[in-house]
Amino acid sequence: MRGKPAVVAVVVGAGLLVVGGFVLLRAPEAPTDTSAAPGGFTSIVPALCRARDSARTDAGDSRRIFLDEGHAPLHVLADEVATTDRAAAADLLEAKQAVEADLEEEAIVTNDLERDLQALIDATIAASTALGEEAGTCG
Repeated sequence: MRGKPAVVAVVVGAGLLVVGGFVLLRAPEAPTDTSAAPGGFTSIVPALCRARDSARTDAGDSRRIFLDEGHAPLHVLADEVATTDRAAAADLLEAKQAVEADLEEEAIVTNDLERDLQALIDATIAASTALGEEAGTCG
C-alpha cells in the first residue's frame, strides 16, 4: 500500500499533462507583435462590450468583433500584466479561454457567451488597472 499514493500522483500528473497539451494544441496562436496598442489598452473593453451586446442577436457578429478587435490585444495585455500580477494574467487568460470555448460551439448559447464576455470585460479591466493603465469603458 505504500506505493499506491505515488502511483495515483503519477497518474493524475500524467492526466494533467495530457489535458494541458490538448488545450495548448487547440489554443489559437498568440500574436507575434507583443507591443502595446497605440494609446495603451483602451480599445479592448469597448470591443468586448460590442461583442457582448452583439451576442444577444448575432453570435456570428460577436465572434467577428472578438476575433478582429479584441483577441490579439488580450494576448499582449496578458503578457504585460504577467510580469507584475500573475493572478490578474491568469484570470484574464481563463476568461478569454471561456469566450473562445463558447465561440467554438456549433450552436452558440448566447447566455453563456454574454456571461463569459462580461467576465472577460471584468478581467480585462482588472488587468489594465494592475498595470496602471486605462481600460476603456462600455460607453
